[in-house]
Amino acid sequence: MLRSFRVLLVTLPVLLALRPAPAPEAGRAHDVHVSNARMAVEGTTALVQVRVFKDDFAQALSNLAGRPVTLAANPEVDALATRYLNRRLLVNAGGRVLVGRIVSSSEDNLMWAYGLEYEAPLPIRSLILTNTLLFDIYDDQRNLLRVMFFPSERAESFYFVKGAEQYRMRV
Repeated sequence: MLRSFRVLLVTLPVLLALRPAPAPEAGRAHDVHVSNARMAVEGTTALVQVRVFKDDFAQALSNLAGRPVTLAANPEVDALATRYLNRRLLVNAGGRVLVGRIVSSSEDNLMWAYGLEYEAPLPIRSLILTNTLLFDIYDDQRNLLRVMFFPSERAESFYFVKGAEQYRMRV
């Protein structure tokens, strides 16, 4: 069981890579407001990789900080991102909201990716997932989240929009 989880931990960033979006014309922002996340759950641990457009996420962090923020893989930005993500991407396991910690961050063309780890005190048997990432920036924001449980490899996908921000599931 732990071996499969370790293999997943090492290969997760590769498995979760999305095809890079084409670069927009100079001075033109992207028209799509979407985030994509994948979650792997095994035992007491949930790992999440979330990908967001860099400009959108920089705006969200700037609003949180009250000053302009440029995305970078450094402790200051990671601390802001952790605050934002723990307010907007809620993982409730067994009635307890888990606190995510950033374990990776990277840039890929127009996207920024964060890896988060959530640790529960007991094996995760049920989840309540709330995803309001960037709802504070865009009315038309859409968030996708695919959850896979190990070792069974059972998977479910969720589509979060305003008015449908939360889903419940059992392992």
